[in-house]
Amino acid sequence: MVFEKNSFKELEPNFDIVWDVKLNFNEPGSSFTYVVFGEASDASDEKDDYDMPIPPAPLPPYIRAWFKTNLSFPYDKLIKDYRYYPDTFKQWNFSLLWIPSDYVTPTNITISWENSELYDSEYTVVKLYDDNGDELKDMLTESSYTFNCPASVLQNFSIICQTNSAPNQPYNPIPANGSFDVNINANLHWTCSDPDGDPLKFDVYFGTTNPPPKVVSNQTSMSYNPGTMNYETVYYWKIVAWDNHNASRSGDIWHFTTIGDKVPPIVNITQPQLGFIYFYFIVQWRLRIYPTDSTLVIGKIDIKANVIDNVGVSWVKFYINDTLKATLYEPPYIYSWNELTYYDLYKIKVVASDYSGNIKSEEVAVWKFQLFEVSE
Repeated sequence: MVFEKNSFKELEPNFDIVWDVKLNFNEPGSSFTYVVFGEASDASDEKDDYDMPIPPAPLPPYIRAWFKTNLSFPYDKLIKDYRYYPDTFKQWNFSLLWIPSDYVTPTNITISWENSELYDSEYTVVKLYDDNGDELKDMLTESSYTFNCPASVLQNFSIICQTNSAPNQPYNPIPANGSFDVNINANLHWTCSDPDGDPLKFDVYFGTTNPPPKVVSNQTSMSYNPGTMNYETVYYWKIVAWDNHNASRSGDIWHFTTIGDKVPPIVNITQPQLGFIYFYFIVQWRLRIYPTDSTLVIGKIDIKANVIDNVGVSWVKFYINDTLKATLYEPPYIYSWNELTYYDLYKIKVVASDYSGNIKSEEVAVWKFQLFEVSE
């Protein structure tokens, strides 16, 4: 016996059906049947006027399908099962049986449906499962499932419908919210899950302003490498989680402070150098001398220093015998030592500070002799 979907509705002129879907069952030998499930605003999840029991089985070959219920006979097996609308979760369990003419030959059965018929429902997740609970098809995006069906062996399936829940709020930030002395090369980590088990993607917001700007979209990893951060800086960040149904949940804005700079500048006196004689006459000359454990300067000399720092050089000071001669704030770091000196041993010292207050110095001892100042 074959029932058409339209004939069901002709028998029910007063029914308020919100949505329904016809499941078709086909096999290559042209055996065919179908069942209908859906919801109506005046239906019940128990027995009601919508329920239609399965008719008697025809002669083989045939496919027989029905929804299983906990109702009493004959409503324990339905070819049409409507439930109450609206809801957040429903499950339809159905069975099918393939009976060939010889009662032993298997066949391929295709279960098909129009997924557009589900679009009027309130559910954002509709999936087909086998008897083991394994997901077979997303019924909102796919429209059929084919399997090899043995003869005379009951096959059980489930259709689970549920409204989508937004992802859980991201939590467990690493570095911890409000933490101090965070390494400038630290990565960000967080934890997030979805109550429906949906796959998640994340937008990362990160920066030194509150609120922070978005720096990456739709990443699947629950970690982010911000690169090398600045010392002694407050950083703000948050995570927005998205599921595959375009539902989102934003985390709180977290913050942390990076560690203070402990690395002093690198100071290198490049002129004068050990093992050379520097002689100024119109222009400056430099010659290698032996032994190489001393330095001789005759006349004027430009003392040159190379200073670098990871956060920036604040100032550079030049000393002669511990007397401050010059303070420079920008490169090039050069001090022209042009003053009368007796032939004696002098100590040149260059001291540098970075913006974090770390200080480093370098010294060099030279023998120097200058009878007159050189005009600039």
